[in-house]
Amino acid sequence: MKSHEDAASQKVLEKALEFVDSLKDYGFVRVYASPTFEELVAASQLQQTLENNSIKAIVDVFPFREPDNQSPLITLGMRAPKRSGPTLEIVPSQPLVTENKVSFWVKNANSSTIVIKLLEERFVVKDDHKIFSIIASYAAEENPLEGLTYLIVESLKVANIVKEDITFSLYKWKSLPLCHSVAYTAVPFFVSLAASPEKVCNYLKENKVDIDETTSIRDLMQRKESEELVEIIKLLVSYLEEVSKRPNRDPTEIIDRGVELEEEVLKERKLPRSLVHGFKQATYVFLTTIDLSAFHVIALPALSYYFYRADELYVSSVRFAARELPNSLIGSKIIVQSGKKLTVLPLDQVPPSPTLLYRMVRDYGVGRDVGHVVVFKVGKNVFIPIDSIKRSGLDLERSVRRAVEDGWEIRGGSLVAEDEKLERVKKLLFG
Repeated sequence: MKSHEDAASQKVLEKALEFVDSLKDYGFVRVYASPTFEELVAASQLQQTLENNSIKAIVDVFPFREPDNQSPLITLGMRAPKRSGPTLEIVPSQPLVTENKVSFWVKNANSSTIVIKLLEERFVVKDDHKIFSIIASYAAEENPLEGLTYLIVESLKVANIVKEDITFSLYKWKSLPLCHSVAYTAVPFFVSLAASPEKVCNYLKENKVDIDETTSIRDLMQRKESEELVEIIKLLVSYLEEVSKRPNRDPTEIIDRGVELEEEVLKERKLPRSLVHGFKQATYVFLTTIDLSAFHVIALPALSYYFYRADELYVSSVRFAARELPNSLIGSKIIVQSGKKLTVLPLDQVPPSPTLLYRMVRDYGVGRDVGHVVVFKVGKNVFIPIDSIKRSGLDLERSVRRAVEDGWEIRGGSLVAEDEKLERVKKLLFG
């Protein structure tokens, strides 16, 4: 049975590569992407690699106009409309080959890693663009040291661009004081300690770890004060277990084997310095760009070095969460219907990044189960992070299409509508 599946997968791969080869004859392709982070990164990688090889790639983000019937089309995360032209769908589904269409997917992968591995079969892909597949993997909550992403990690290790190492999930942990780093970490989210280095230091002191407010994790490691560092990690895990709705919090949420950028690379390439601290913590910084616009994400692989706005959005989001979430979580409203669940969180203001705020809420323990969507309500308006629909396992394509048809706005990474009584939300997600 397995050999039959392998043969079928090989056939689909060959057809997908035939499609890529055909683009050289056409000289252009349309790329339609779902308004989700991994798919937008993949769209950028496609566009830049193809255009480096004299193939014009026109990227559009849903909702998009129907393409002409004959031009080649690649869709990322969404199915293609019915058409006669050559079509490649990169969408989670069973592999499929018809006369003019190939639906291609790889288990334990995401759109970005699949795109890179397909392109590498036919073109030279810049290493600087590959690193964003690692970010996409962390964004998709995948382990980048497994599956398709690890092949990319290995190639970048050979090129001395990244390294595998024991790394921390804490914000800019190599340069910031430990208390500051913990306070400004979005995931894991330290709730009442968030955005307050002083509270972090006080919490540690209350638990008999007297750490200077200027001491960094690197300082502790260089001084070989490993016992103190181990005790700090235990205390932070204990804190997460005490305040969040998730049992069995694990030290690997704070320290684990991961991927970091080699520091020497920064002397030669314009890459985001935050990646030196580990791709995992940097991913949450870059996730905020989707709330600027879809096209900010598409620009990431080419312009990420200049994205100072992302870091500002990230920090302001952590401060916002520290101020708003404690009361919001207490005042949340839960609606259950037809096996689906909504948690509606009231907010006083529009969050700087609804997508990052959702990830913080998710880390806290809300919206982690299948069919569970998180909604933010600000006055009469509701914001549904598209990421929340995707992570819930609901049909993302159907939900986004129905929302657009019903007059919802796609604003950055969220579906937005005026809906004081939550009737439109319930119609969209329960209907």
